[in-house]
Amino acid sequence: MYVDCGMMNNEIYVDYIDRIFESSLRADLVIQLKETNQSTTNASLDISYTFISLESGTTWEFSSNKPASIWVATPAEGALPQRECLSKHILEESLISKIRNL
Repeated sequence: MYVDCGMMNNEIYVDYIDRIFESSLRADLVIQLKETNQSTTNASLDISYTFISLESGTTWEFSSNKPASIWVATPAEGALPQRECLSKHILEESLISKIRNL
């Protein structure tokens, strides 16, 4: 999985959501290219993620460099009712590598 929302009962949270409720992950990409001189171009990118629990309709939104704190309606016993979701930067690193190879 491309995102990390912590753990739930010793299981990766996004895997737990997918196993119990099924899920989808949408990633919208924005690439900005800026020529610095005739032979150099700087590239920056940001991916906006939308992770959805299909059965419950719960949606978590965050981006490459902006994790989101989300509330969990029924956290596991002793767990915090809030968790942080963020990108693992797998897509970002792959895309940057492909851009460098152009």
